[in-house]
Amino acid sequence: MQINCELVTKAIRLTDLLTLLQAAQEKEELQRTGDELDAKIRKAEKEIRALENTLRLMNNRNETYRKSFNKVRLDSEDSILHSQSVA
Repeated sequence: MQINCELVTKAIRLTDLLTLLQAAQEKEELQRTGDELDAKIRKAEKEIRALENTLRLMNNRNETYRKSFNKVRLDSEDSILHSQSVA
């Protein structure tokens, strides 16, 4: 009987150790997966900031370009023609 009790006790300890080992492996895998996802998120956020910056620059340049059409220069033909027609 005593041998059976010892075997059962050792089997329980072994089962506990295996469960603990499996939990530690799962925790490590989850940590690794979390780190990979975190790296992907950081990279995506950096790319978004770069794209936002590029969009801001393009919008500013487009606005400047658009405004250049609205300027009437005093020495331009249109300005001279306009002043002659008013006079």
